Amino acid sequence: MGEVFTDPLLTGRDFFWDAPHPTLPAVRQLGSPMRFSRTPARRGTAGPPLGAATDDVLAELSDPARGGHA
Repeated sequence: MGEVFTDPLLTGRDFFWDAPHPTLPAVRQLGSPMRFSRTPARRGTAGPPLGAATDDVLAELSDPARGGHA
């Protein structure tokens, strides 16, 4: 990854961006390789910390009313 984030060609094309994160400093992200003049790539936030959604996912999977299995 160190080589990717320091590649002169990618750096020169502004391929990287820093995504905001709720509990960490900004997280460096790879940009989209597709570049359109009238449709810029959408950028959101960095993903949640590992395990942050575990309880929600397990609850959804175990709730038949939400399409899960009892």
